[in-house]
Amino acid sequence: MAFLLAGPALDIVPIILTFKILGAVMGWMHLLGIAVICVIIGLVMDTVFKEKPDPSANKLTALPDTEISKPWWVQSIFFSLLILTMVFALNANWIALTCTLFALIVFLFLRYSRDDVNSWVGASVQFTKSIMPWLLIGSIGAAIVAGLLPSALVLRLAGGSSIQSSLTAASLGAILYVCPPSEVMFARAFIDLGMGMGPALAFLNTASSISLPSIIILNRVIGWQKTATNTVMLVCLAAISGFIRGLISM
Repeated sequence: MAFLLAGPALDIVPIILTFKILGAVMGWMHLLGIAVICVIIGLVMDTVFKEKPDPSANKLTALPDTEISKPWWVQSIFFSLLILTMVFALNANWIALTCTLFALIVFLFLRYSRDDVNSWVGASVQFTKSIMPWLLIGSIGAAIVAGLLPSALVLRLAGGSSIQSSLTAASLGAILYVCPPSEVMFARAFIDLGMGMGPALAFLNTASSISLPSIIILNRVIGWQKTATNTVMLVCLAAISGFIRGLISM
């Protein structure tokens, strides 16, 4: 269960966008908050819904050993360069981006075969094609929300830094279907309309982890008791994290 929440919430692109658009304090609190929330929910779910071991699991055929083509330090350098490339690109640091791209290209041709490079380029192009439409949709959706949603309504429901405001924002994030990394744009739009920083963090923590469609799917897969427990805990813990963020900003 912790993995189901942390997987989409700790995606590298939304995390970088959170730091860039919402600031370093919000970025670190979102990163640490999601990690703590996922661990707590995972431990509680494992304790409350203790499942009996399946005797048939021992009869499963062992998977064949797969050879790791590259040593761990090569993989680590490669992914580090990829992350730095995204960070510098999102921050428009063109000199650092150029140097990192050059280092990445040199490293690829020194340590990887031509087939590996072609495969990586193809996967990168596919990833860019898949994520750009959602970034565009998120930007347009956030602009529509900022233009149509009354600021007075946002101030009344999620203004300030009270626990009620954070709980409202967390509940909204849990049911609103927002595709990563669009939740960052929506959080920015809500802040511009008067939402407090605490409620904005609560919204971000739930919107990046779960949505109404995912709740429906989880209900079909693991049952309503586990789904309800997971959702309620996520909303409550996200509201608490938002309340703490609000206290810091006071």
